[in-house]
Amino acid sequence: MLKLMRDSFQHLKWILVAIVAVFILFIFVDWGAGGPRSGRGADDRGYAARVNGQTISMQEFSRNLYFMTKNYEQMYRQPLSPEMIEAMGLNRQVIESLVDQRLLLQEAQRLHLTATADEVQKRILTTPSLNPDGKFIGYDLYQRFVTGQLGFQNVADFEDELSHQITLEKMESALASAVVVSPKAAEAEYRRMSENAKIRYVVYNAAREAATVTVSQPEVAEYYKTNQAKYAHGEQRAVKYLVADVARIRATIVPSDADLRKRYDASHEDYRTKEAAHILHILIKVDPNAPPPVDAAAKAKAEDLVKQLRAGADFAKLAKENSGDPSSSGNGGDMGFIERGLTVEPFENAAFSVPLNAISDPIRTKEYGYHIIKVLARRPEGYRPFEEVRPQLVAQVTDQLAKDHARDEITRISMALKEKKPKSPEQFTAMANDKVSSIDTLWFQENDTIPGLGNNQVLSTWVFSGKEGDIGDIIGTQ
Repeated sequence: MLKLMRDSFQHLKWILVAIVAVFILFIFVDWGAGGPRSGRGADDRGYAARVNGQTISMQEFSRNLYFMTKNYEQMYRQPLSPEMIEAMGLNRQVIESLVDQRLLLQEAQRLHLTATADEVQKRILTTPSLNPDGKFIGYDLYQRFVTGQLGFQNVADFEDELSHQITLEKMESALASAVVVSPKAAEAEYRRMSENAKIRYVVYNAAREAATVTVSQPEVAEYYKTNQAKYAHGEQRAVKYLVADVARIRATIVPSDADLRKRYDASHEDYRTKEAAHILHILIKVDPNAPPPVDAAAKAKAEDLVKQLRAGADFAKLAKENSGDPSSSGNGGDMGFIERGLTVEPFENAAFSVPLNAISDPIRTKEYGYHIIKVLARRPEGYRPFEEVRPQLVAQVTDQLAKDHARDEITRISMALKEKKPKSPEQFTAMANDKVSSIDTLWFQENDTIPGLGNNQVLSTWVFSGKEGDIGDIIGTQ
């Protein structure tokens, strides 16, 4: 099998080059305006590109474009306008990257290298942001993180994307293992990494002597005169600027209930919830390929735990001692509320049918093993209540109001500056108020990081193309 894979990989690079070359020709036809519809039914929704019959959705394209744009904004320390995005060809970069990925995924499927469900689960349970202090954050927070901060439609889409990522890593590893390294090159790298020398040395801390040394002003002047080249620099400029600090304004804002209600009503669909059940869970894991005796032993263990629980044993204690579900065992088996449609079918059927507060019989799923559940509560499909999402609304409304106030205030001051045309730095500084601060930079050169503002090419270009006393327009910064 290994020889077959290696033989395949020797040709894979050239195969992929040919495939990519072919499909780049078709990208122009099948990209843009949401894709063709031509009466092929409701399943042919809009897409960004089609690769060997598989589509890349507009949502996937938009999400990748968003994160690529954010990466460039962080790199350049300034927002990118639509014109800049177009000039940089980010749309083209994203679509070509997604096409390349899709071709690799298709080849991975042919070579049986697609990520398994267990590999996806392991990646989730070893991701630091999802497992602070080594403990899974729980399904509710996991779902909010995926659909909120990461911008996925649902958890399934995120886990599909994670599966793709793992698959691509496996392909990369397989390709790397197919590269032939000569014995000479291997020996040279081994020597570079392994050869070392042993030396003896003495450390004398110069700081101990510095405390006893005194330097006169003439000595300093003489040293400067002799070493002036060390302190040479190009043209430098300094800037006085007014800044509407969003963080500072945010600290002063307390949104009213009316503002929160308005935001809640406007984004009501964001808080829609499916039918859900609050579940306590114990999993006796069984490998899908386990022999019958192993399966029978796991079933017997699950049946024994059911007897103990029905006799009054503590569910949390047994879960911590026996459950193979790392996402809930640390919480005493408490999975929180699990929405319908997010678990495997036998588990879901039990979750929405067993009587409340009863201990289920062992539930067999081929993927995981034997499950024991206790349903504490169920809630119907509906919307998360206002009070439950109030903290989230407060953060959203406060942030938006702070941005609005900052923009309005700096716009008002900009208009006032154009009207009054201050003649001195003092008159310029006098425009500051409780929302807008006046700040001076240190001296900096054209290609330097601007003190206090970071890298901002737009501002730097304006500063070094203007003359002393010029007043600029509003410029966004980080």
